[in-house]
Amino acid sequence: MDDPIEIRAFLAEQSVTRQQVRAWEARRAEAVLKKFARRLGHRGTAELLPDFTIGRAFDAPLDVQRAALTAMKTELGHAGIYALLKRELAISERMARVGIAASRGRVKYSVTRLHVPHYSAQRFADWFNNLTISNIEVDMVDATPDHYLLRGLPNGFRKSSKRPAAHPRRRGSSSTTAEPKH
Repeated sequence: MDDPIEIRAFLAEQSVTRQQVRAWEARRAEAVLKKFARRLGHRGTAELLPDFTIGRAFDAPLDVQRAALTAMKTELGHAGIYALLKRELAISERMARVGIAASRGRVKYSVTRLHVPHYSAQRFADWFNNLTISNIEVDMVDATPDHYLLRGLPNGFRKSSKRPAAHPRRRGSSSTTAEPKH
């Protein structure tokens, strides 16, 4: 899915342009870069990006920011990501438990529809499942600033740490989930 393709996105039945998605990604990239700079400090970020500074990253185009974030996340590894998000993950897990208890079994789905000419839903599902089955984690981490890790587990589940509801019209907090692969 590296080839340039036309994707039409709809969130809650409202069309979202590619420019809106990229503007949102730019805001999220800046927020995540700030989080890394604040939590890792100058020396930590210099260790992860020896030829690049966070200051330069803020002024760089979105694609360069995404590459820098992916490089930092990859260099940190899973243990580093968990340490970086330790507080947020603890809060998120508590909030998830409270939300589940308060919902009393009711469910509300967030719906994002993508229309891609010449691509089927099955082709996308196969591509996505292959990423985690093959543990091609870097592609998923690179997909959006709010992906921190996504990997397949031996028991057939996916382990992810990301900011849920992370799209142009919603807010969310970090979460870690293990979900069955389909």
